[in-house]
Formats: sequence, structure tokens, C-alpha cells
Amino acid sequence: MGRVTIAGLLAHKLRLALTAFAIVLGVSFVSATLTLSNGLQTTFDNIFTNQSTGVAVVVRGHLDASGQNGGFSDAHRPIPSSLLPTVKNVSGVSAAEGVIFRAGATLLDPSGKPYVSGGGPPEFATNWIIDPTLSPYRIRSGAPPTHSNDVVIDAATATAHHLTVGQHIQYVINGGAKHDFVVAGIAGYGSADSLAGATVSLFRLDVVQQQLGLQGKFDQIAAGASPGVSETELRDRVAASLPSYAEAATEATVIGQQVSGIDSFFGILRTILLVFALIALFVGSYIIINTFSILIAQRTRELALLRALGATRGQVFRLVLAEALITGVVASAIGVVAGLFLAHGLYAAVSSLGSGLPKADLVLQPSTVIIGMVLGTVITVAASALPARKASRVSPVEAIREAGDAAQPLGRIRIIAGVAVTILGALLIALGLFAGTGAAFQLLGLGALLLYLGVSSLAPLTVVPIAGTLGIPIGAIRGIPGKLARTNAIRAPRRAAATAAALMIGVSLVVGIAVLTDSAKASTKVALQQAVKADYMVFANGGG
Repeated sequence: MGRVTIAGLLAHKLRLALTAFAIVLGVSFVSATLTLSNGLQTTFDNIFTNQSTGVAVVVRGHLDASGQNGGFSDAHRPIPSSLLPTVKNVSGVSAAEGVIFRAGATLLDPSGKPYVSGGGPPEFATNWIIDPTLSPYRIRSGAPPTHSNDVVIDAATATAHHLTVGQHIQYVINGGAKHDFVVAGIAGYGSADSLAGATVSLFRLDVVQQQLGLQGKFDQIAAGASPGVSETELRDRVAASLPSYAEAATEATVIGQQVSGIDSFFGILRTILLVFALIALFVGSYIIINTFSILIAQRTRELALLRALGATRGQVFRLVLAEALITGVVASAIGVVAGLFLAHGLYAAVSSLGSGLPKADLVLQPSTVIIGMVLGTVITVAASALPARKASRVSPVEAIREAGDAAQPLGRIRIIAGVAVTILGALLIALGLFAGTGAAFQLLGLGALLLYLGVSSLAPLTVVPIAGTLGIPIGAIRGIPGKLARTNAIRAPRRAAATAAALMIGVSLVVGIAVLTDSAKASTKVALQQAVKADYMVFANGGG
């Protein structure tokens, strides 16, 4: 049977190529998603975890329920600068400095327009920390900011916009007016050129406080530990000296929160992309079913001769599954490798749009290879199970019979199951839309999947009335070919429904996304019209 399997693959390689292409497409999306998200997530995590600073404890305000201040983690309320002497006087503190770090420093090009568009990387304003043991930034050329109009630019931004030491540049800070500055120096974030691709402008402390309206305040205080004092020990000492509106956390805790926020973001992004990849594989499963069904119909005599020569039903069933297994393994392997190139292409495309992404090491991890291979192979074999079951039922007498394949009506169990699955899917979608549960997206996704499966299983019931009605004008217009198409669809409704299933899913997705997009636009427009009653709005130059 092994030779028969290989011969069958070679004899029908063109039709099997369609199945292979569907699997390659879906697996490549999965592989690219995992490769790109894992590579970027690791890069961002390393940027934060590999900081070579002497900061041991961070003093900050409590969480601000209003949201974020534009940073990489939850926003904390600012603290008064008067706390700095208190922290410095704690036993075990080797050094301490106040830190401002906020979004809102828009760098302008020579024409007065922002270098970075609204969809580009974030732009942060912070102060230059004088004590080098507490700062991750290192001057690469020039000097730290000492004058009120001095600014230090991160190396990645300086390279991207061809900025040099001594060059005059302009900023719009915190949505205000334009301000003139001079590039006093260019710095790197440790060994990296930037902080995760963001534009970071470092000013003198009093300057950034004034520009951001934080006079007499810090976002946090960074403190170093004396030799022999651990982070946790110093944290406890500092916390004991703080008022109730402030808290102390170890640097490891702060970095962990930043990394957790990044991982959460990439987790959401990975899930969204994987959903589309799995949809592609789901549609591909219909193509696999159709392809193998066509092959089985064409090979009825061949399979019947095998039965006549002594092959059992189990051997014929395993023969078809073996063909699907080989096709799935080969296609999945190609898809995994293609996904690596697709990931590099997506990364290059996004980077070319000025996203400011850091350099990422995009490689195929063992988990990505395993997931891609298993997913593609299992879907191929599972989708071919029904055609394989049908092939195993071919009797030896079929080798001498010329009659076509008789259409089989839907069984009662399939109809009942299809109705039940369809109703369950609709209920889950309604629950996700209107119940307001925390698992709304999961309910919507599961409901949509069940709805597709239910409708697909019941679709043959609709073929006869639809084809019978729509086929009349088609037959009148196209003549004999149109009448034959109508008759064939009515004679084999299950085959017609299976062929249309993939198209049904694609069209429904396009319509659903279009409706969702238009609804979001309309809702946003109504919200803006209700919130803004003025006829005109005036912005500062460069500020919006």
C-alpha cells in the first residue's frame, strides 16, 4: 500500500497542490505571527531587563486611576520634590535623584512639522540624571544638557533625522507653543540606540518640569543602594520614611511591571493575528475536503479494483489518510519556512513606515516549528477523514459499474446537530454582544465558529431551493451550460454546498469587518459631535 500511496500522490500532484497551497498559506501566517511577535517581545523585554543601572529602589505615588501618562506601564501620581532629601537621608541610600518621564515632546522638522506622525513611535520628555550610576543613558557625542535650551537626543532619532551636535531644533512640548533648543549631545540607552524605538529627549530637570507643568514635582525618585544593602532591605527602609501618598518598590518590581505590560500588549496582538491565521486554516480545511472528495470520485474505479484485489476497508481508509498526512507534512514544513520570510517582510514593511521598531532577532523557535507542523498536519488529516471514510466504503463492484455517484440526503442526526450548533453559536454571539461579560471576545469567537459549522452542515438543505430558483434565469441566459449547472447543483447539493462554504466564510468575514469598521466610524463621529459644540478649534503651530 505504500507504493500505491506514492503513486497516488504523483498521479494527482496538481490537485493536491491546491490542498498544499491552502495549508502553506495558513501555516505561514501562524509561523509569521509567532516569529514576529516572539522576536519583538524578546527584544523589548531585553531592553528593559538588561538595563545596567545602579537603581535599587523607586519611590513613586500610588496608581492613578485616570490611566497612563504615556509610558510603558500604569501611571502613578506625581510626588512632591520635597521628598528627595528624605529619601537621601535613609540609611543605605548611596544616591538619589528625581525623575520626570512623560509623553508629549514633539520634535519638529525644519519646516515646523512633526517628524513623527500620529501613528509613529511615542515621543518622551525626561530629565538628564546627573549621577551616571542611576541613569541608563550614556553620552556618545557632545555633552549633557547644562543650559536651559540644551537637549540630548537618543542615537536612533539623531540618525533617523540626521541631527548633529550643535544643531538648532524646535519642539512642541505638552501641546504648547514652539520652543527652540540646541542639540547638546547624542546618547544611547545603554548599548541600544533607543528605548524600544521611542524618541526620547533629555532636558535639564528644571526645564522639563516647567515645560510639563510639574514644578516642584517628580514622577518618581530613583535611589541606589550602598554596598551590602539589598534591594528589598532598602525598599523597606525607604518605605518606612515615606508619607501615605507615596510608595517604594524595588527596581526589579518596576521592570517586571514594564515587561508585563509589554508582554500583555504582544499577547493581545498575537491573539488577533492568530485568529486570522486560524481562519485561513479553517477555510483551507474546506478546500482539503473538496479536493479529496473530487479525488475520491475520480478514483472510484481505482479504489474498487484495490478492494477487488483484497484490500480491506481499513487499508483504503489508511491509504487516503496517508496521502493527506504526507501532503500535510510537506505543506506544513514549507509554510513554517515561508512564515520566517513573511515575518521578515512584515517587519521591514512596518519599519519602513517610520514605526521606530528596534532591531529584532527574528528566528524560528522550536515551539513555532512544532505548532506550525502539528497544526497544519492535523488539520489536513482531519479534513480528509470524511473523504477517506467515503473511499473505504467503495465496493469491488464499483470497478465495473458506470453509474455516477448518487447524491445522499442529509441524515436526521446531521440536521438535528446542525440546528443545535447553529442555535448555540447564535446564542453565544448574542451573549458576547449584549451580556457585557469579561469574556466577550472569547464568546464572540466561539459563537462565530459554531455558527459557521452549523450553517455549513445545513447548507445542502438550501441548495435545492436556491439553485432551483436562481438557476432558471441563468439557464435561460446561458442555455444548455446554465441548465446543466442548475441540474448538477440540485442533483448533488452536498457537493455544491461544500464548494460554496469557503466562499461563504470569506464573504461573511469581509461584510462583518466592513460593518464593524463603518459602525466604529459612525459611533466616533457621533461622540465627537456630542462632545465638541464649537464651530472652530484653534491649535498651537505643530501641536496638532
